[in-house]
Amino acid sequence: MVSNAIAIVTILLFVVLIAVSCVRTAFAKRKAKPGYISQREIEALHGVTVTALRAKGISMFSFRTLDSYGPPYRELALLEIRLRRARLEGMVLTRDQVALVAPFVEGWLAGDLPHLLSAEYDDEMGVPLRHYKERMQAQELWPRPKLA
Repeated sequence: MVSNAIAIVTILLFVVLIAVSCVRTAFAKRKAKPGYISQREIEALHGVTVTALRAKGISMFSFRTLDSYGPPYRELALLEIRLRRARLEGMVLTRDQVALVAPFVEGWLAGDLPHLLSAEYDDEMGVPLRHYKERMQAQELWPRPKLA
């Protein structure tokens, strides 16, 4: 009876170790993809997209009229929805999506977009946004500045 319990515990431990190994491998593969976004970066990029949409007068409740706002804001609103949903499972941005959000990230970092929090609170979005921009530049996904 004791040997059966030991055998069952050993099998369960082996199954758990295999499951943990599979999960770690899946996350390693996902992180290895160009354009992968960490959870902090998802939160920060979501904040930037919401701020950019609010600056244009677009709220979650006006998404029905997206076509009237023009191409960059329509795609930005759709990206905001994807970022909101991606908080749970992570996501990978395409080169086009990185190019879409890049001017808004640069505007936020430069102080051109209003911050979500008032000045009395520490706004920690800058750190993940800078890290994300640097990583996308290293992976050559960040759009190059246009020469005049």
